[in-house]
Amino acid sequence: REPGEYTLTVRNTCGQPVQKVVVQVRVPKDATVSATAPEAKAADGVYLWEVGTLEPRAARPLRLTVATPSRGDLGCQAWVTFTGTAGMTVAVQEPK
Repeated sequence: REPGEYTLTVRNTCGQPVQKVVVQVRVPKDATVSATAPEAKAADGVYLWEVGTLEPRAARPLRLTVATPSRGDLGCQAWVTFTGTAGMTVAVQEPK
């Protein structure tokens, strides 16, 4: 089969930066991944990208070139983890 290129776009939809963004994709065992861009780490059919920080409203495309042995649905799973921050402003009226 002719390989196909698939793009997964990770997007920060909030108004604050998010840090330590990691995207993982599990492909079926019968699928063959021949390339990733940017290059991903691979282990046991899971491809991992350490994206780092995503600024507000920023997006990052991640590409996989995948070949399958037959026609049909390609059941992939993807998940994203990240660290967010929160802050507050305190009004000091009279420091003691």
